[in-house]
Amino acid sequence: MTTRMHKKLLITLLGVISLLLNGCTTVGNIDADLKILRGQSIEEVAAFLDNPDNHHELANSEEYIWVNTENVKLTLPNTTARHSASQSGEYPGVSDVTNFGTKTDWYNFNCKLTLITDKKDIITSTKVEGDAIGCRIYKKVAEIMRANSKALARDVTEEKRGLSFQP
Repeated sequence: MTTRMHKKLLITLLGVISLLLNGCTTVGNIDADLKILRGQSIEEVAAFLDNPDNHHELANSEEYIWVNTENVKLTLPNTTARHSASQSGEYPGVSDVTNFGTKTDWYNFNCKLTLITDKKDIITSTKVEGDAIGCRIYKKVAEIMRANSKALARDVTEEKRGLSFQP
């Protein structure tokens, strides 16, 4: 019973921390924000993301994968509770004892961004998997791309160049 209570408390606290760190950001929101990348050149996006962690050539497309892992050291409340039965005549019955403290531990947050391009290296599909903390870096990329979309469109050259990064 005590372990279940600890898990609920930890999950609740991690949720609150996630909201505090990211506002109301969810992976679904980040995935929706990244739809702005559709129609963009993979080269333009890679300029913000650096080289992909993985690359696969498919039949009529290519898949580019970036993985972000963040290890965060957090100090969270640590509450222990125990129940005891008293046989004393002075204080008969059951008593609950709760100890309050903190526990510092490392937590891993992960995110995987997958971009699919056509044979002309234009992004046709985006997919984000993971948690909001691990994916927040990709949210920033979406914000930068949105803010600079007009400038990027203006700067696109007519001449097709090779990719400047190594998949």
